Amino acid sequence: MKKLIALALFGVGTSLLAADNWPQFRGPQANGATQADLPDTFGPKENVRWAVDLPGRGLSCPAIHGDKLFLTASSGMDDTRLHVLAFDVKTGVKLWERQLQCSGPTQCHPLTCMACPTPVTDGKHVWFAFATGDVAAFTVDGDLVWMRALAAEYPKLANFVGRSSSPVLASGTLGMLIENQGESYLFGIDPLTGATRWKADRPTENNWSTPLAWERGGQWEFVVQAAKGMTAYNAADGKAAWTFDSEKLNQICSPVTHDGKILATGRGLFALRPGEKGVEAIWKSKELGSDNPTPVIVGDKIYAQGRNILKCGDLTSGKQLWDLRINGRQFWASPVYAQGKLFLTESSGKVIVVKVTGDEPKVIATNDFGETLLATPAIAGDAIFFRSDKHLWCFAGGKKSS
Repeated sequence: MKKLIALALFGVGTSLLAADNWPQFRGPQANGATQADLPDTFGPKENVRWAVDLPGRGLSCPAIHGDKLFLTASSGMDDTRLHVLAFDVKTGVKLWERQLQCSGPTQCHPLTCMACPTPVTDGKHVWFAFATGDVAAFTVDGDLVWMRALAAEYPKLANFVGRSSSPVLASGTLGMLIENQGESYLFGIDPLTGATRWKADRPTENNWSTPLAWERGGQWEFVVQAAKGMTAYNAADGKAAWTFDSEKLNQICSPVTHDGKILATGRGLFALRPGEKGVEAIWKSKELGSDNPTPVIVGDKIYAQGRNILKCGDLTSGKQLWDLRINGRQFWASPVYAQGKLFLTESSGKVIVVKVTGDEPKVIATNDFGETLLATPAIAGDAIFFRSDKHLWCFAGGKKSS
């Protein structure tokens, strides 16, 4: 089948907002939204700009900066061989591949694998993480800068069902969350040397959520959502900045932010506003909860997905505006938004496109890949990118809805 961010290292640069970059999990602002002009219909034989074979399984999402796309995979007996790959965004040509031998345990749930965390890039370097606890930095041209085996350094780190938390960058620090049944930390790592600047103790419970890097009052924070609450850590020194205690927050969804608010998903949806006197819960909505997919915020609207129900809410009040039943059974990937359309990735291989502008939401296309799809797609320029265990696809062009 083979055919022919920008996150600034010491904060977030303005180039991060460029439409041609998708430098981390869920895009430039970690909200899954862009204004790209994408096709409604696509698949292995329709609107394919290019498609390439992949060397192994993976649930990681593409990270894109400029003309380079970065991805991970894992293969071999017991999933012990780790792959880091770079592709040309326009042609799909593989620019380079490096293979690493894992240093940590590889047992996990059959649904997942070791190539689950999504890379992060600033356009000069790219940082890869794996569920084994291996973390590595490369230049965008494929030169190894450093590699760490966190499971070897901290033998009590446990991994019985798999890890998926992706690395994030802010304030000159690489944040890496490893929170599981054993020893658990949020690591603050020097992105250029790999040295630990700080580490914050975390609860010994499974957590697959990716931290949110956000700026508050001139300071960058890593916000971690976990089973019993949400905590923000100063990205420079790792000190806890604020905490929101709540039983049974979602351990899969990631926090999302807009206009000074943080949304926490649990038994419903919380809108939080941290301040000098603590955290104010602005509203809570029982209707806008999500299970696996992280919500999307666009303007004053929230789009949340609970199983096969897509819900839209008002960001100011938390009021549910509408819901729409989707023809799908299981959704592990988070939705992405572009030009008034949501793209919902169903695990059996269907991508359902929903038009969310106008008076009522409407399903305008259902695209069938015929392969399991578990990873959140990426968007850059005029193209949308999907990965399965076997292939990486780039789709563009075609007829668009009005």
